[in-house]
Order: sequence, then structure tokens, then C-alpha cells
Amino acid sequence: MAVADETGGPAVLLRTAQMTVKESAAGKIGKQTGAGVMDTSVAADANGNIFMTWTDSVKPNGQTGVQGAISIAQLTESGLQVTVPPKALPALNGERTHMRPLAAIGDNFLIDIFASEDNGNNNNNPQAVAWVFDKQGNMLNISNTTRGNNKEKPTNLIKLGGGDDQQYGPHSICPLGKDGNGESFLVGVQRNNQNAYVMKVKVEMQNNAAKVTVPYLTKVVNEAQHSRPQVECEPPGVAVKRRTRVITTVEANNQPADIGVRAVLFDVDTGKAVKSKLIAASAPRQNMYAVQPSVAFVSEDVVAIQWQKSANARRTRVKGNGHTGGENLSMLTTLKVSSGGDAFTKLDEASRVAPYQRHAHAIGSLYGGGAGTPAVAVMGGSSSGTGPGRVQMIPVDPVTGKISTLDPYKMYEVSTTSDVANLPARGKRNPQDQGAGFINGIGGLKNPGFGKPNGFMPEVASFTMSAIPGLKDLATATKDSRHSMFLTLVPSTWQEGIKTTPGRATSISDIKNGPSPTVVVPPPPVGQSPDGTDPFGNGPGNDPGNNSGGLGDDGEGGDMNAGAGGCSVGATNTTPAGVGALLAGMLAALTVVRRKRES
Repeated sequence: MAVADETGGPAVLLRTAQMTVKESAAGKIGKQTGAGVMDTSVAADANGNIFMTWTDSVKPNGQTGVQGAISIAQLTESGLQVTVPPKALPALNGERTHMRPLAAIGDNFLIDIFASEDNGNNNNNPQAVAWVFDKQGNMLNISNTTRGNNKEKPTNLIKLGGGDDQQYGPHSICPLGKDGNGESFLVGVQRNNQNAYVMKVKVEMQNNAAKVTVPYLTKVVNEAQHSRPQVECEPPGVAVKRRTRVITTVEANNQPADIGVRAVLFDVDTGKAVKSKLIAASAPRQNMYAVQPSVAFVSEDVVAIQWQKSANARRTRVKGNGHTGGENLSMLTTLKVSSGGDAFTKLDEASRVAPYQRHAHAIGSLYGGGAGTPAVAVMGGSSSGTGPGRVQMIPVDPVTGKISTLDPYKMYEVSTTSDVANLPARGKRNPQDQGAGFINGIGGLKNPGFGKPNGFMPEVASFTMSAIPGLKDLATATKDSRHSMFLTLVPSTWQEGIKTTPGRATSISDIKNGPSPTVVVPPPPVGQSPDGTDPFGNGPGNDPGNNSGGLGDDGEGGDMNAGAGGCSVGATNTTPAGVGALLAGMLAALTVVRRKRES
């Protein structure tokens, strides 16, 4: 359970609102059959417009395969509603046709950027391509498309940017807003599984058509095998004055990353690097690798990078390929951001920051009463597909970069089920190999119903939002059950002065407009689990200053929620005994994780 005010007594129950956007039918899951919904991406603007894109399982022309899809929703004073139901995009040629899609919103258009073999090169190398839609989800013509007269084919962004014929996969996106007569977006791109690039994409609307250009496609790290570059992105409606952003990636010649995690500060107007620094070094001889970084906007002066300390699994150490089955420890490092010589000065660091210790992802958000304070939302999901999605909210000082004390009572349930390693690996082109999924989202989405007596969750000022694949009904799931998609809203800021406690992920149809219910929350044990130990590993022999401890063992398909009891999140009982039992279960589970063998 996450408790915003730990003094006990009555509290407003702020449940996570969960809506099923796409329900997938069951089907045999194997190579290239897909897992149902995969690789979800969601975007929102300051007006409550929500755009989702994902990769779906289909059977085009009698063959099994994957295909793109989109949906549109709107958050209004009266709640969340889907305005454009799931809509299949044109079927494309090849096996990897709509991979790692990225959703973004402009003033009067939507853009879907993804990797596809169907890019006009006829060499089976996926490259970054784009479709553009109006606000109603209708596909728009691209006036300068690289695909000639075939208007249903996506335009090739790499050709527009002057790149070569190698693979180019997009992995993150951030809107920059107005740019001359159009709007621009930053995209983190991996080239040929070897290099990290940043790309700027510009869209100009002309006579109900889109002109798409690529002002730059710039290499930021040369040795970046399996890099998944992540671009810093501020929450919707936040104005950033600095003309620089951070992109983070692994630096590596092998897998796992044998060099470490690098951050690059670059000029958004030119794409040129201003500062580059290795912020976390791997130690291959000690079987410790710095991997899987993501970056969160904190303020004009501070960014936070979440990354993993990972141990290569014993069974693959000789092969040296990947870290599946190895132990993992999630880390959070805050850095000063400036264009001077002190850029990337390390400000603070904490460990065990994620709800699950592998495949975590961080985004910038806000947290607390009133306007809230800047926070990093670290999201994670189950490796087996049987556990919920969760998010750990971590307030960060916007000036000093000081990371607040890690608090198990600030861990929220994002969705009832989630999967970052099971079906994604089984259903993709290379089953059991590089099939990972990540839960991501957007922080700071304002609630139009805030303060309205009959509004939607009127106590909530803003949400952290995510679109998550998972099993629709775990109780009736079979080996042929595929992932459906949920759009979820986690309360992250609320009315000043009220006590709150978050509840479980709840169907939005069960959340009625008007005041949220209250529950009785007992005072939780402070700093200790029921057996007298610190759930974050700050016991004898550990350094309380940085929450050091052993790597959480997440091997062989296991994760924090596997086995007897996972982290209980949210109040489901109005009696003190019921809520207290949930607290005890969560703290006991955290203690079990701490006690697992250190690496």
C-alpha cells in the first residue's frame, strides 16, 4: 500500500482507474504469431487528448503475423472515454512490420513512428518510418513521402534524414512543440544494433496533408550495442526554457553492456553534443553490468537516470550474450544539467528504486498534495505475466537533485496484470531472444474533473498515465490467452491538505463521479518490516546513505511478486486489521527480496 500521510486515521481512497481499450482473442502463441497487444505507446497533451499505438497479432492473407493499430481517448471533467475505438492500420510486407511504435500528438495531427521492413529499401532491414493522422484518427497524405503514389505506405524517415540502408529502430520520443511553421519531435534511435542516434522529426500541415522532414539524424554514441536510446521528455504542459535535452544509452561492444551507461547533453536545434559522460561503468570481471537506462525530466536544472546493475546469468557467461536469468538491482542517479563545464555533475544516487528489479522504466512526474513536487515515476511489470504493473513514486528536489527516502508506501498499482518478459519473448520474431517489454507512460496529466463536486475523481489534480499489455482475466487465463491493453490513470497529485491512500487498479466503470470513498488506515510501522528489519536493505552492514544491499534475484522467470505473496498495493478493506494485513504482506515481501543471495 502507498500511504501519502502516514499518521493513520481516515483517508481518501484514490484508486487507479483502469479501462480496457483492446481485448484480444485467444490463439496459439509462438514465433511471429504475436502475444496479442505488444509494444504499447501512449501520448497525451495538456488538453486531455490521448493517442495510443501498438503492435497487434493478426492473420493477414491467411498468414500469422503482426500489424499496427491505434486508438484515441479523451480525459474530460466527467471521466475517461475512448473516442476512436481500436483501429487496424494497413497491413505491411515482411515479418517486422510495425515494431517499437512511438505515439506523439501535435496541435492538429497525430504521428506514429515505428520500425518496419516495409520501408522501400527491399533489403529486409527495419528502418524508422512514420504515418500521420488527423485528430479523429484518419490517415493523412504525406506530401513529400518517400513511397511515391502509395499513400498507405509509411514514409521512410531515415531516407529523409540522409541515413544508410542499415537497421534503424526508434525507441523514445519527445515533442518539442512549435518549430517555425510546424512542430518538431525528438526521437532516440538505435542503428544496426551498434550505434545510438538522436533524430529530429518535423511535421508541417499544408492543405490537409502533412509534410514530414528530418532536420538531423546525429550519432551520439558510436559503441552502443543493443542500446535503446532514451530521450528526456517533460510532462505535458510543462514549458522548458533550455535548448538542450539529455539522451541516455548503454555504451557497449558486447552484451551485456561491457562499458556502461552514458548520458549525452545535446542541442535540440542542431543535434550536436554539448557534453557526454559515462555515468555508470560496467565491471565485466566482477560480473556487474550497467544496462537498460531511461531518463526522467525533473526540472530545468536536474535530470534523473534510472538504470540496472545486472549480473550475467551463470548459464550464459561463456556465451556473453544478454543477462537473462541474472540478478538485477535498479538504480537512480540524479545529474545537474547545464551547458557549462559542470554539466552532468552527479548530485545523488539511490538503489532498489523499482517495483521490480529488471526491465524498469522511469518518467518525470509530480507527486503529493497541492501542486505536488517533481518526482520520478519508476514503472515495472511482472516477468511471468501473472503480477500487476506497479510504479514507485520518488520525489526529487528540483534544485539540489536530492532523492527522497525510498518509501514502500509510495508504491502504487498501475494495472491488475502486466508482462515484460513472457509473452513478448514467445510471440516475437526471435522467440526467447530479445523479446523484452517495458512499461512506460506520461506523468503530470491534469484532471479536468479536479475540484468539481460531480467530477471524475475530484480530489485528484493530476495523474500518471500508462497503456499496458496484460492478461484480461488471470483467473481464467490459459496457455493460449493473449494480451489485451489497458489505459490506466494513477493519482499522483491531489487536493492540498487531505489524507490519501491509493487503492488497487479498478475498472473505471466501478469508479463513480463525485467524492471518492474514505477508508481507515492504521499508522504503518516506520522504517521497519514486521520482523524488525528495514525493507530497503539498510540493516547491519549496509550503508543507509545510499540504500545499498544485494542484487534482487530476478532469475529464471521469477520476480518480486512470484511465489508466496507479492507487494500488496492499495486498501481493499475499510477495517484497520484488513489494511494492516496488506501492509504487513508488502513489507514481508520486500524483506524476502532483501534476504536473497547477494551478488
